[in-house]
Amino acid sequence: MASTGNVELQAGLPDLSHHLSQEARDRLPNTMKVFLRTVEDASQLVSLANGDPHPTLYPISQIDYHIPDLTSLDSLSSWLDHSGATRKLSAFNGTGECALDLAVAMQYSTGLGLPVLRQRFSEINELLHSPRPCTQNVILTLGNADGMTKLYRLLGSPGDTFLVEEYSFCGLTNAPLAQGVKWQPIKIDHMGLIPEEMEGILSSWDEGSMGRRPHVLYCIPTGQNPTGATLPVERRRAIYAIAQKYDVIILEDDPYYFLQYKQETSVVSTESPGQVSPDVISRFVKGTVPSFLSLDVDGRVIRCDSVSKTFAPNMRLGWITCNQLFCRKLEILTDNSTQHPHGLGQSLMAEVLAPTGWGVDGYIRWIWAMRNEYGRRRNIFFDIFQREVGRHGYAAATLPTAGMFFWVKVNIEKHPKYHVNDVSPKYGPKTNAKGLLDELFGLCVARGVLVMPGALFAIQTPTGSSENHILDRPYFRMTFVGVDETIEKGVTLFGKALLEFFSA
Repeated sequence: MASTGNVELQAGLPDLSHHLSQEARDRLPNTMKVFLRTVEDASQLVSLANGDPHPTLYPISQIDYHIPDLTSLDSLSSWLDHSGATRKLSAFNGTGECALDLAVAMQYSTGLGLPVLRQRFSEINELLHSPRPCTQNVILTLGNADGMTKLYRLLGSPGDTFLVEEYSFCGLTNAPLAQGVKWQPIKIDHMGLIPEEMEGILSSWDEGSMGRRPHVLYCIPTGQNPTGATLPVERRRAIYAIAQKYDVIILEDDPYYFLQYKQETSVVSTESPGQVSPDVISRFVKGTVPSFLSLDVDGRVIRCDSVSKTFAPNMRLGWITCNQLFCRKLEILTDNSTQHPHGLGQSLMAEVLAPTGWGVDGYIRWIWAMRNEYGRRRNIFFDIFQREVGRHGYAAATLPTAGMFFWVKVNIEKHPKYHVNDVSPKYGPKTNAKGLLDELFGLCVARGVLVMPGALFAIQTPTGSSENHILDRPYFRMTFVGVDETIEKGVTLFGKALLEFFSA
């Protein structure tokens, strides 16, 4: 097994160490943690070395978590109306049996996170993405924002250009700009990133005038934020093949993977109403588009998962799956920055995913039931949208197959004040659409509804010019995850504001 910077490369995988940033190459491990790892069987020693507060002085003896009792799919509806049975999970500080003792959960740990929870997330990886070379290499994060920010530092050096969908989540595309990394947007359509556009950029890249060819793709492949698009498996295979051809690392940011809305919507057995099907996980997997991780044979996919969309967003807990080299470098970065994720979140998820809690299969059952509910709300949103908005012809939206968002296109060219300012041979027509959309947004707020302008998610080219004048494109992002009353009121108010706007 070869090594780089005292980190062993994973057997059977290509050496991808040339993708590491200068920062990642220069960063030294936390010397205390390296030293302690060299001490064999340290648990048998009387330690006067660490500065760990003693668990007997934690002002916590026990934490009880009350979660739905998943006896059937009906548990979700009863949970929503507060009528369902609950299950109590308890974590103890050295005084009882539990999946993760609080004396361990609340103590300092390594940057990887606690082994018991990493093992559960590895099990989820293997069940949902099939055993691949890297599915066992897991490091915990403070959610996907933390994970991706660290990955930018792992792979990005000043002057680098990364690839990204032409609309993307601005909270994460802003992050690497301060470290000197630029973005090269790739055109998308209703199915997401277009592979031919990606290859066209890479094949025509002139390193003499444009700098190093992009070696990283940041992608939200499922229920893309903001467009709601989901890459079909054929495109994923094509993108992965292009990544192999041009030696590109794929950053798979997939928080909406679990929220895919397919034809089959029930895990309740038709033979025994109310009983959960024993093959719930295999059926769940069949209803999802395969991930990039499940296609990876080189270790060039780095996948970010999170419990934010399936459990609670402010848990700030997730996991990265990647090859052994990248995992070790991320551990070194974490040991020297944020340290491990917080103990309360790890404690809760360890108890939930343990056999004494929901277990991994129960967690998937909960996600399936939650996905059904979000799918129902998506359908309600679409029906109301067609009734209040679509029939007038001033805006349109397609039904997303995953995620939390509708990508609404305003037919701004129908507005009486719309005009073309100029036509560029390279970028096409430039219009006054942005000003009109700003006016529409202000009117929406005045009438009591808040929507997200699509221009906030637009990625400009490295030179600062807007490819095809992307800021002129007339889109709003709208979420469908609210309760029925919020959806009804919000879409109706948007429809009224739209009619008023086009009547001006």
